[in-house]
Amino acid sequence: MRSYEIQKTAMNLAHLIKSQFDSFGEALSKAWKIAKVCLGYTDEITFVKGDDSIRTAKVEKILLKSYKNGCMKFIEKIGNDTQFRAFRVEKIK
Repeated sequence: MRSYEIQKTAMNLAHLIKSQFDSFGEALSKAWKIAKVCLGYTDEITFVKGDDSIRTAKVEKILLKSYKNGCMKFIEKIGNDTQFRAFRVEKIK
């Protein structure tokens, strides 16, 4: 994997999600975390759920093209089962 791939992915993603944040820097910070999962550097993502509990998900794949209204879908592997889930990008820890 080339080193510029994560930078390119993070920057493109930051431009996509920037409307959810007060500054581009905040969007870029969250985009880096998502990009690392997308490119296989890590397989976990931590976010705050709607009831304010913290959730760490074991991500099989993030569906970047699914981004809509501040939400992004991902596929989570739980045991032998896979499930579609979603998180709000501004809630990533």
